[in-house]
Amino acid sequence: VSRELEAGRRAEAHGILSQFYRKPDLDSQQARQLVQLLDQLAGTVIYSRQSLLEPPYVVRPGDTLQSIADQYDVPPELIANINGMRDPRGVQPGQELKVIRGPFHAVVHLADHELTLMLGDRYAGRFPITVGRDYPNLEGSYVIAGKGVAPTYYGPDGTTFDEHDERNPLGNLWLGLG
Repeated sequence: VSRELEAGRRAEAHGILSQFYRKPDLDSQQARQLVQLLDQLAGTVIYSRQSLLEPPYVVRPGDTLQSIADQYDVPPELIANINGMRDPRGVQPGQELKVIRGPFHAVVHLADHELTLMLGDRYAGRFPITVGRDYPNLEGSYVIAGKGVAPTYYGPDGTTFDEHDERNPLGNLWLGLG
């Protein structure tokens, strides 16, 4: 990894280090150092405007941000954000865009209250989460069945909390697993 970084090959270093994320044989200091470096590398390799994983996409006549995103199996908002596009409708033929080939998937670590985002086998970031109290903690693979911004909570006992109620256990963003 050091040789890759010294040679400026951040994507290669990121790929190697991603293989070690959450490996049980790392002690806590090694795991902390690994995550710190992975966070930095993911910021550059995945989320910066530098095209390190794929060559830039050259917009063709008739392309839309949605059609480009569909080709790469990622949300159009990701391409817009990475490329600093204020108006995602404004792609122009000949324009170069950084693209990332998806899909992304998330791994939820219930005990750590953490969601890890992966791009294939590459670490793409981690985010703190809370877990609903209404459902048992079941290990397994799930598909996101619903998403919400500032959702209303409907409890199993009939209680309801709107998005502005501080008692709403769903918070500001919600992912429903099916």
